[in-house]
Amino acid sequence: MMLSLLLGFQDTVVGQSNPWKVDKYTSFGVALQGSYFYGDVSGGIRTTRPGAEFSAVQKITSHSSIGLATGWVRLLGSDYMNASLYNSTQQDHHVRNLHFRSDVISLKAFYQYDLLPSYKDYIRRPIYNIFFKAGLGVFYFDPKTKDSTGSWVSLRPMKTEGKSYSSYSAMVPLSLGVRYKISYHFDFEVEFTYNYTFTDYLDDVSGNYPIADPNNPSAYYTFRSAQSKDPQTGKSRDLDYMTNELGYTVINNGDAPYFQNHGPGTPRGSRAGFDAYMTLSVRLVYLIPKHKINCPRY
Repeated sequence: MMLSLLLGFQDTVVGQSNPWKVDKYTSFGVALQGSYFYGDVSGGIRTTRPGAEFSAVQKITSHSSIGLATGWVRLLGSDYMNASLYNSTQQDHHVRNLHFRSDVISLKAFYQYDLLPSYKDYIRRPIYNIFFKAGLGVFYFDPKTKDSTGSWVSLRPMKTEGKSYSSYSAMVPLSLGVRYKISYHFDFEVEFTYNYTFTDYLDDVSGNYPIADPNNPSAYYTFRSAQSKDPQTGKSRDLDYMTNELGYTVINNGDAPYFQNHGPGTPRGSRAGFDAYMTLSVRLVYLIPKHKINCPRY
């Protein structure tokens, strides 16, 4: 009698699943993004631009996952659009009159930590969750600006500050996000990411203005403070206010005149440290089924 009870109890224990067992599932995500640039050229809401990302994530513990992501995002900065001529703290940036556009293509690996654990079968994961990510990545970038005809031209070959820099750099992405379980195999995520880079030339601006050489084709793209129109939007600039009210003096430099405070040896960059950019992502995630899906019987 006792032996039968013990054997029955043992069969019951063996037949039950371990409540602490983790279902190490794999998922794929597709995200649409909006970007915000933070660097030497003025960034803002008006220069937010789109992006997209594809990711693959492997669950490894109840709280942790590892993943890879690749994506494209467009960055845009503009002194004319984001810095006001009539705001004393932004005037100098507006007078500088620089702008850029850069398509960034990235590949990154990351570690992800979920605030709420996921035990047992993956279909029993929490309906809501908060997650954090930290990673390391590499990316390609190509800052461009508009010429006098309104066409975008690459800035890196022009050496607008008399220096060379690479089109490749590294980055450290840090993310905070929320997740909602739509169904057994689909999640919806909203994620904010701060991408700290190891280059100060995402916008082609870093140090001081170089020697003013009117015979150098890059002078037109280096010294833009005295240009009568904003090259990006084509709108007229209030040069009379800059000279009469703010006291800026125009220095003649052939086809590339400039204001005295924005000439050779004066700061062209506006902040110390490397550039960064932020993204806000909305992502649809698909979890690969690990077991056969059985249809309900009626």
